[in-house]
Amino acid sequence: MKVSLLVGAVLATCLARAQTSPVSLPAVTVYSPSVANQLPAGSFAMPVSALRYEPLVDIQARSQPEGGADVTLRGGLFENTGLQLGAATLLDPQTGHYLEQLPIAPEMLGPPRILTGADHAWTTMNSTVGAIAYGWRPIESAGVASVGVGNDGLARADLYEGHALREGSGVLAADADWAHAEGNGTVAFGDYTFTRADGRVQWRQGGAQTDVVASYQTNFLGWPN
Repeated sequence: MKVSLLVGAVLATCLARAQTSPVSLPAVTVYSPSVANQLPAGSFAMPVSALRYEPLVDIQARSQPEGGADVTLRGGLFENTGLQLGAATLLDPQTGHYLEQLPIAPEMLGPPRILTGADHAWTTMNSTVGAIAYGWRPIESAGVASVGVGNDGLARADLYEGHALREGSGVLAADADWAHAEGNGTVAFGDYTFTRADGRVQWRQGGAQTDVVASYQTNFLGWPN
């Protein structure tokens, strides 16, 4: 009986300490709340990476989604799936094949939203089935860097850095990203090279936010025969 009382007292003390002691957790960047695997293995992350395991979206990838893919909502075709980036509706003159090839770091964007019905009709245009919408993430003073190597000539690296300064009643912020990935592929002449560079200036005041973005990306995909 004495042993049981002693164990019970120790457990009660541990539980009391666990409840009263605050726990500080590190910040976590989430590109898509419904997708567990956030980063691709063979390339740097792109906005399309957050859609790879999204159940409402179907991706017909060419070698890898980051290199080229048809993105469609379930029940539709890629020609009638729209893309909304902030307040802008983006159009692709090549029949939608490269609509998701946005040269923008996922760290700059919020999680993708699948718009259908009234949300789709109110938010975007030039699409009939639905749309995929990305919002601009508020810039914070933070940075991310990663480097990876692997077999078949795989080499990838990306760097993101953001800074925010309070100016009067608002926040003036800027961030930039550079990423590069290349590999020989598992099939002869199946090599690829991707490079991306982008920067953004942001002004936030009250509930308003304005973003000015400049970006560049080059993709090379080699195909056998």
